[in-house]
Amino acid sequence: MSTRVSANYHKCGLTETLDSGLPKLRPGSSSFTKWKRALLKQLMISAKHPDCKFYFKSNAMILSETRRQMRYPPYTIHPFSKVALYRELIMSIIWFFDFYFSPLFSAFNKKPLNFFSNFWHTLDLVCQVFIMLNVVMCFFIGVMEEQTKKVELEWKKIAKKYLSTFFIFDCVGSLPFAAAMIMFRNRERRYPVICITSYFIHMVRFIRLKSAIQYFQRITSKFGIPFLMHEFISLAIKSFFVVHWCACYVYLIPKVIFHYVNYEFDKSWWIYRNNISIHSKNVDAPSAYSISLRAAFCHVYGISLEGVVENEPLDHIIFSLTMMIGFFLVAFVTARIFLIVKTSYASETEYEDLLHQFLEYGNRKKMQVKMKNRVIQCLEYNYQKRYFHEKIILNTLSGHLKAELFLHDCKRLVEKVKMFQAFSKSTVGLLISHFKREVFLKNDIVFKHGQPYDAVRFILYGTIAFILADGSEASHMQDGFALGLLGLVLHNEHYIATVITLEICEMYKIDWVDLEYCIQKDEEIYHVLHALAEEHLAVVANFLKTKKKENVTEQLCKGKVLEHELYTRR
Repeated sequence: MSTRVSANYHKCGLTETLDSGLPKLRPGSSSFTKWKRALLKQLMISAKHPDCKFYFKSNAMILSETRRQMRYPPYTIHPFSKVALYRELIMSIIWFFDFYFSPLFSAFNKKPLNFFSNFWHTLDLVCQVFIMLNVVMCFFIGVMEEQTKKVELEWKKIAKKYLSTFFIFDCVGSLPFAAAMIMFRNRERRYPVICITSYFIHMVRFIRLKSAIQYFQRITSKFGIPFLMHEFISLAIKSFFVVHWCACYVYLIPKVIFHYVNYEFDKSWWIYRNNISIHSKNVDAPSAYSISLRAAFCHVYGISLEGVVENEPLDHIIFSLTMMIGFFLVAFVTARIFLIVKTSYASETEYEDLLHQFLEYGNRKKMQVKMKNRVIQCLEYNYQKRYFHEKIILNTLSGHLKAELFLHDCKRLVEKVKMFQAFSKSTVGLLISHFKREVFLKNDIVFKHGQPYDAVRFILYGTIAFILADGSEASHMQDGFALGLLGLVLHNEHYIATVITLEICEMYKIDWVDLEYCIQKDEEIYHVLHALAEEHLAVVANFLKTKKKENVTEQLCKGKVLEHELYTRR
């Protein structure tokens, strides 16, 4: 059971057990049982989800969340699961397709089998089926509460949240009007009315544009796209769809008036002056769309209006509304850019500036790629892609308020370390006031065998491995474990093992000098720590005893029993 120990590499010597949180399969289980278990695993939280690492910082937290999900019905879908990620990918594609083609079909589709063939209606029907499935899935996908940073998995609360937000829009927008259009495809008089009506009703789905962009950003974040690039892409998508929708509706409104009101148009209408009349049989859809797009673009952004001068009162109303929409769009984009650069998103932009400065520094110092990646991992973990000047902020606060903020930061540590439950609030506050935060990257050495005891460390997030002096790996420990307590019960003043991190670990340490000061202030600390240290010592002694027996068995199997120390002692 050998283990290689270095600053950049750790090869686990223990038997690897992947605990998914699901019940183990019995020997000889049927294929259906195996398939069902594999499906349930896809519904559980996955570390591969882009947002998982921001809310669940260690494998222990992910496993704890999996076990919590097991207490709910098996059809509950975690928002950070693979199924949820696949759903977001599919729905973002379908929504973008729908946002573009629905108004296009409604405005420029004259005959079912003319420019837009029956294939497009069938494809639209398929999209509506997926949207209907999404309505059903939304009742079973958990919701992340941003204030509490907790995932809500209770079905009633999930349903209540969905019913109060997007249910009406999704439900109405998913009605299968495409099937009706296919049924009436040979009835030219009824077809335009059904087509226009269905797509007018489907306009309620446009409220999902923000959701589609969020899903798109979440998926593309895995490719390392910067925050500012995400925001500008979002603004570009919104601007494009606004202009596209306006281009469709400046042509659709005369079409609606013609089919519903039977209004007789004269030659002064803008669609007649530009030779794209709905009565003309020689006008194809691409030409009508390109002219409408130019007219909408000019009015939205207030640029050259040549060729789209309005003479009719209804033309004035249509294009005046278009210009008002353009005014609000330009104001929104300008304000958003200002917020990104100056105010609301200053922390994100400063983080990217810090990252850019480090990359320049690394290139100047000719750092290796592995070293750069490790530093980037540390920065990302510490700042969560939002940079802030902690020292400047803390220097403006009083000492008492600083202590309260630090106690708030250690709240999770107090909850995870069971030892603190035996202390009074004043004792916990005394210990925490001397804590110092440390972050170790994967494969970092926390301390080595033979080093003198210098501090006691408590794991907030992460997993560590104990490596004994002979190179064998003893065990793994996770959130809430205390390191260095054996110094209280052993006469030896040096660490008896090497500790290596198996993932990014966040710890809080208290130096021996500060710990002795706290013990002088409150003797209860010594008694509790001493009892916990004896428990750790008993575990170590039991492991060494078991390991010794295993070595004897190994020597016997190899025929070297005479060379074993237990035999020579005789």
